[in-house]
Amino acid sequence: MKKVLVSIKNGLLSEAVVRALKGSGEFEPNLIAPEIYANGLDAYEMTDADIWLMEVSYNPGTTVNARLDEIRKVRSSNSGCKVVFLCDDNAAPDLARKVTQLKKDHVIDAFFYTSVTGSYLVSSLASL
Repeated sequence: MKKVLVSIKNGLLSEAVVRALKGSGEFEPNLIAPEIYANGLDAYEMTDADIWLMEVSYNPGTTVNARLDEIRKVRSSNSGCKVVFLCDDNAAPDLARKVTQLKKDHVIDAFFYTSVTGSYLVSSLASL
């Protein structure tokens, strides 16, 4: 069973993602509570996740630069963790373009738009 660290501040979205991951029987999701962790690195070290699913937005702590800082730190300690970004391409098309470029540049392992279905997200994460 793959361990997935879910770092999504949007409460409804994070609940839906965790429910989809648990329901598949293939994942052990761990949700970072935004009010508890100053950054996700503490949670990552506690869970030793196989996949880190991160929301990217304009909100503090979820900006592209903030997430890139976390990636650098994780990759320096564990290159086996797959990093996946989740962004809203309708609300923030410029962020979606940046995220797409990061995938092309092999900075992240995958990305999804928030409009993705739960079953597609689960199937794609299972293939990583």
